[in-house]
Order: sequence, then structure tokens, then C-alpha cells
Amino acid sequence: MGREVSVPKVSLPKKTKSVLILLKERNRILSLLLSSGRLTALSVWPDETENEGSAGSASPSSGGPAAREGAKSPGTPAARLNSIYVGKVMNVAKNINAAFVELTKGQRAFLPLSHMASARILNRKADGRILAGDELLVQVGREAVKTKEPVLTTEISLAGRYAVVFPGKESGRLQFSGKLSDKARQQITEALAAADIREETLTAQGCSLIVRTNAGALMQEDSKTPVHNESVPLYDDAGQSVHSAGAPLPANTEKPAADDLAPLIREAQALIRQASALWQNAGTRTCYSCLYRPESGYLTEIRDTPQEQYEEILTDDPALYEEIRAFLERSCPQALSALRLYQDSAVSLRNLYGLPAKIREAYGKRVWLKSGGYLVIEPTEALTVIDVNSGKYTGKKGTRDTFRLINREAALEIARQLRLRNLSGIILVDFISMEKKEDEKELLQLLSSELKKDPVKTAVVDMTPLGLVEITRKKVRRSIYEQLSEFSAAAGKENHEAAFHEKTV
Repeated sequence: MGREVSVPKVSLPKKTKSVLILLKERNRILSLLLSSGRLTALSVWPDETENEGSAGSASPSSGGPAAREGAKSPGTPAARLNSIYVGKVMNVAKNINAAFVELTKGQRAFLPLSHMASARILNRKADGRILAGDELLVQVGREAVKTKEPVLTTEISLAGRYAVVFPGKESGRLQFSGKLSDKARQQITEALAAADIREETLTAQGCSLIVRTNAGALMQEDSKTPVHNESVPLYDDAGQSVHSAGAPLPANTEKPAADDLAPLIREAQALIRQASALWQNAGTRTCYSCLYRPESGYLTEIRDTPQEQYEEILTDDPALYEEIRAFLERSCPQALSALRLYQDSAVSLRNLYGLPAKIREAYGKRVWLKSGGYLVIEPTEALTVIDVNSGKYTGKKGTRDTFRLINREAALEIARQLRLRNLSGIILVDFISMEKKEDEKELLQLLSSELKKDPVKTAVVDMTPLGLVEITRKKVRRSIYEQLSEFSAAAGKENHEAAFHEKTV
């Protein structure tokens, strides 16, 4: 942290440049992804570096120690997403089929009991029941939201940029993201086998492995377009739907250079070692131990963002630049060349990209469409309602074509807004009514196609008899409204507008 760094100055970027920007403000880190000048992702994270130092020792790809003892002082930070604990069951609520688990003294979390086949009880012999007093190996699967506790899972996993390893879960399975082509899966399988990573060796180490979509970017041939046999089950990066390595695949005619997949192989080997050690050592750890605490959220967000989505990673904070650089060196060195420290004193990084206005748009109620139509987005406690309006549209098309145009444009923008605002749970969309059933079918197909691109599991359920389109999106993090409200409170401001004044952001 103390050494001087020699970094290139950045010139004024083109408006079309895709960039990942990280800003440090009031003990918070803001992560913003811009594509062609538009904000496509925004997250607010606590700046934990001053409290706990670098989390590099917990990084799967760093090869560091497999476990760190969780802090037990009054200043213990909130349970970080994906952290692994030895928790204690405080009570079991049979009426809601759930248990309340204490992670550290005074820090409680919610554990659904619907999928408990893989639960590992550490202080007694497992008998299929979960009882008060049980000490369980648990992982934080969802952040705390408002008054709700963090949500736990007993399916333990360690994730890297290219792979996810599951210790103790159906050990020996080698699987792939459904977004990878058959050819890519075949080539990766061969490369892993050459490094002695195959189902037999995974079984011996008590692990299963999923190759993530990001691994496709290592291939010489672009594998973003999925080509697969629909009869073979697929899983996503989180383990929901994956192509088994044991299924028949087309013959491979072009073998990639070994170096192409070297980052995947190194990461997979490190993850397997760490997961195996964590699983074996869990039985010797005391209650309330934190066995694994991942890197800060803004660092893992850099890791998980596909490199094709940005040309540069920019920050104007030297200390944050150093932290990111160190993280990239040990986790994804191929992204190091994209990292820049912004040093132009003539214009701030915030104003160069117009970030205050873009952030205000991200939580605004109304979103304008190019056609002159607009969306009204209304989040509530129970669900989110999105209304599509024709607005200022003045085109010469007939009524049917007009409504089709606005609805199609709205569908594309809704898919973008769900990700940008991190809206989750139940979402109801009131599109402009269309008389033709084929137009409704076409609209639902377009919306479904766009939602499949979301890294968070999202799906169109159906259109209700009243013409409302039902969407569900998995909740992982808090919505941008909650994140920005927390930021505003930390800034001592009553609203987002004051907290994101151009002089401070």
C-alpha cells in the first residue's frame, strides 16, 4: 500500500466506451458499469478495508488459508454474502418450515428447511432432523434486507471467476454452465482431464465442480452463443441447471492452446484444495467460527463481470487502485491491463462521465423510452409494479404497430432496469393492451429472451387474465433503493438527491 506506482494517465474517453468505475465515498464503495454511455449496473458496498484489512487470505484463487476465525467483538461487521460459519440453531419454527441460526453472538439468520438433505451437523450424529442446539455448517446465501435476517443455505460452495466448487455435495460431478457451447464444454473437459481434474479425482477429494460462463471468454473461439442438446439437463452458474460432463458431446476438431485455459485450471485446483480442506477441518472448529469470508463485494463484482462488458476499470482513489490491483494479480491477472488510475485534475471522474445524473436516473420513478413512451416503476413491500405508457409518441404508424413498437421497446428497457435497480421477487408489468394474441405471444418471447441474459435467475411466469405480465427474479442483494438509502443515511442526508450532489459525487 505504501509503495509508489507508475500508472498511465487516461485521456478523455469516447462516449461509446464501456467502463467499470469504482469510487470511494463516505466509507462506501460505488461500483458502476457503463456501456455506450448508459449505466447498466450500480452497486453500493461498505468500505471494509480500514476495519479488517485485505481479505486476500480468503480468496479461493489466491491459494491462501482455507479459513479465518470470525471476529466476535461488538464491532463485528454484518454477515457478508457467501461467508461460511459454524452456526448454532436457536429454535425451529415448524409452522414456516425454517430455523433461526445464530452466526455469532447476537447475530441471527434465517435457514429454510425445505432443502436440508446436505445439512452437516457438527456436534451430533445426523438423523434427518434439525434441532435447537445443533451446530451446522452454513453459508450466507442472501443479504439481510431491512428488518429481515440474512438467509442461509447448507449447500456450501466456493466461487471463483471461472469455476464453483461444492464440497460434500454429490461429490464427483463435473458440470458446466448452460451458456457454454457443446464444443467449449468438450475442450474444457479435455483440458481439465489433462490437469487430472476429472470426476474420479473429484470424488476422491469429496467435491463437485461447475465451470462458469466466464470460462468461455478464455477460449479462442467466442462461445457466448449456447449450442446444446435440449434433452440434456442444464444448470446455471449457481448450480441450478448444468450440462453433465458425462453426456455425449460432439467430437472436438480444434483443441485450444493449453495456455488459453490455464487461468481456469489454476483456479479450479486452488478451489478444490480449499474446499476439501474446509470440509475436512469443519469438524474441529468451534461454534460461531467463520470458516470462510470472501473478498469484499466490490472486488468479487469485478471478478464476476465478464471482461467483454468493459474496456477499462477506472478509479480515482490511489488506495482503492492498489487494492484492486493486488486483487487482480492474485485472482484474474488477465484483467490487469484494463485497470487505470484516473489522475486528470482538470475534470473529476464523476463529472467526466456525468455520474450524478446517471445515478439519479437509476432510482427515478419514470424512465423515458426513445419512442416517447415511458415506464413508471413502483417498488412496494410485496412486489414491484411497472406501468408502460405511450407518453409523447407521435409516430405515423397505425394503432397496432404503435403499441407493438412501444411494448417491444419497453420490454428491452424493463430487462435492463431489473438488473440496474436489482429488483427482485414478484414483478408485475402492465404493458399497453394489444388486441392480437400473436402480438402478445411475440412480446412475451422477446421479454423472455432478454431476461435470460440476466446473470441473476429471472423468468417470465405468464400473462394474467387482466393482461399483467408476471416476472420473478431471485433475490440475492438488496435493491438499489435500499443501497442508496443506506448511502444517504451514512452521508447524513435525507434523500439521494442531496447525497449525490455533483460536488461530492
